[in-house]
Order: sequence, then C-alpha cells, then structure tokens
Amino acid sequence: MLKHWAEGARHGAFVFTSNVDGHFQAAGYDEARVLECHGTINFMQCGKPCGDAIWPSCSMINGIDIDALAAPSLPRCPHCGHLARPNFLLFDDGFWVETRSSAQWERLRIWLRTVQRPVVIELGAGTAVPSVRMFAESVRGPLIRVNLDESEVVGDGVGIRGTSLDVLSAIDAALARA
Repeated sequence: MLKHWAEGARHGAFVFTSNVDGHFQAAGYDEARVLECHGTINFMQCGKPCGDAIWPSCSMINGIDIDALAAPSLPRCPHCGHLARPNFLLFDDGFWVETRSSAQWERLRIWLRTVQRPVVIELGAGTAVPSVRMFAESVRGPLIRVNLDESEVVGDGVGIRGTSLDVLSAIDAALARA
C-alpha cells in the first residue's frame, strides 16, 4: 500500500527504516530510495574490521548448514580471513562499517531538497526507537504515527492506535472512496 501511494506522489517517497531485514527492497522499493539507518543483514563486513569493504551476504551465507555451524564454516572476510559479520549497527558498536548507510543518508538529503514539507508515516516505532523518532522530528513535516501502544504525537501530526496493516488498510480504503 505504501509503495502504491508513493508511486502516485509528485516526488515519490523515500523510506527511512531502522529495520535491518531488507524487506522494503524485497517489496520492490528502489534501492536508491531506501535508508537503513542501522545497516542491513543483506551485506557483510569484516568483524575486525580490516577496512571499509562490505559485500552481499548471499555470497557468504548460501550453502551454510545453520545447524552444523562450526568455526571453519563461518563466514570469513575475503580480505584478511577474519570472521565476517552482518553490516548492521550493534549496541555500543565501534566496528560498524557505515559506508553504505552514509551513501544512503546522502541520497536522502538530496531527495529532501526536492520536497517542501514531507509527510512522515511512522509504523510501529513509536517513541521506543529514537532514531526513527528523531528523523521524523528533523524533517519538520507532518507525522502520522501508527502504533499499537505508543501512538501519541506532539506537534504537527496525528497518532493512530492500531496495527500497521489494519490502519494502512483503512486509509487505503478511504483513499479509494475519495
């Protein structure tokens, strides 16, 4: 539904997500219009790290028997041989290679210059995920917060209590009638 709405918007949309699962790209969103502020499981990096290199996870994980994981079969950095890890931010993580997310931030900044007052639709984050909340506040546009427990909005916006699917379905139905 969100993708459909974005396709009809004058400037399209840009996804800002704290999820690391790559579901927006899997749903067909343009990779160039997605910012994964905490990184992604779809890319790997050296666990040390030995440099700024990142590479697609599929090249490391395909064929690994999760039940039989042993040190020799774990993903390794192709540059130094050290254990590899997913390219996402862990708590108190001084080793996350941010190059991919930094490029995503730059594309978002460029896109934001083309829109006057972007509407932020925040699904499920509420006040629990500060990175999403701070982003929503930083763009200074109206906020639609959909959350089952924390739907309150201070300032310009509206909070809707409910599940994302139920609320988006109701909005989609209302748009279809309009």
